[in-house]
Amino acid sequence: MTGALKAALYRVIGGRDEEFDSLDQELFKQARLGLEVKNKLGPILSEYIETQAQEARLRALQKLENVEPTDTAAIAALQVEAKAAAKALTWLADAVERGTLAEEQLRKRDEEDNG
Repeated sequence: MTGALKAALYRVIGGRDEEFDSLDQELFKQARLGLEVKNKLGPILSEYIETQAQEARLRALQKLENVEPTDTAAIAALQVEAKAAAKALTWLADAVERGTLAEEQLRKRDEEDNG
């Protein structure tokens, strides 16, 4: 765990030293993943990934227009290709959202414990 992440989590949990339960540990994992995605994927890389995913989806849909209606294997393969690009973007956004929610839950749990 990086020093910056430790410091961020220390602020989130208010510096408490007691053992963390399994929910705390799961929330830490989600918060860490969200922070990693936000910190590692800056705006330039995020834009690049989004552009590439959209282009891959468009290429697959364009190929789909030229496939014979009876070629179910080709249709299925192109549908998977088109959906895979959209899913990659969804996974990244989901990781950030879950991380944000996990941080909020950790703060709330800490306030309840210390309140």
